[in-house]
Parts: sequence; C-alpha cells; structure tokens
Amino acid sequence: MVSAILVSMFSQLTRDEVNAMLGTPLEETRVYRDAKAEGQAEGEAKGKAEGQAEGKAEMLLTLITFRFGTMPDAFAQQITGLPIDRLETLGTALFTLSDRAALEAWLTDNTNQH
Repeated sequence: MVSAILVSMFSQLTRDEVNAMLGTPLEETRVYRDAKAEGQAEGEAKGKAEGQAEGKAEMLLTLITFRFGTMPDAFAQQITGLPIDRLETLGTALFTLSDRAALEAWLTDNTNQH
C-alpha cells in the first residue's frame, strides 16, 4: 500500500521535487542507478538487434541485385523494413525463388503480414 502511494506520488513530481524530498540527488539513489543500467542494457540490445537486421538486409540486397539485377527503391525499402525473422526467411527463400516476379510475390506476401 505504501509503495503504491509512493509510486503514485513520485510519478507526478519533477526530478528537482524528488531531490528536495529525499534530501539527496535522485541520481545518487540505488533505484536510479539500477533503472539507468537497465535502460542502457535495453538500449544496447535494441541497437544490436537493429544493427543485425540492417546488416542482413544489406547482404540480402546485394544477393538480390546479383541474382535478379537492380531492384526499384520500393523493393529495397520493403526489404529493409522487414523484421529480422522475415529477413532470415527471405535469405532461405532466395534459393528457391526462380525469378524477379517470384521475389516480388514473396515480398508482397511477406510485407503485409507484420
């Protein structure tokens, strides 16, 4: 009950108001340091995942260009917008896609699902 009241009260206060209430800077509290570390870890994980997806998309675009020729920018945008699991599926599908029309059909089917 007390924690619910504190959370409710603290969520409405500014950093300066919390600092004044605590008598110490918020940044010096363990909860702040833990929350900051958690936020940094989440940010790093998200950045890593985005970097991996970007790298896979670039690799696939290179393979697609080699196999089917230069593709319109719209297709490149579709590919770079795919989540990593769909990029991996596309990588496998490239072994079976017979031509540019098959690739376009795959993109149409797989960009409308997420």
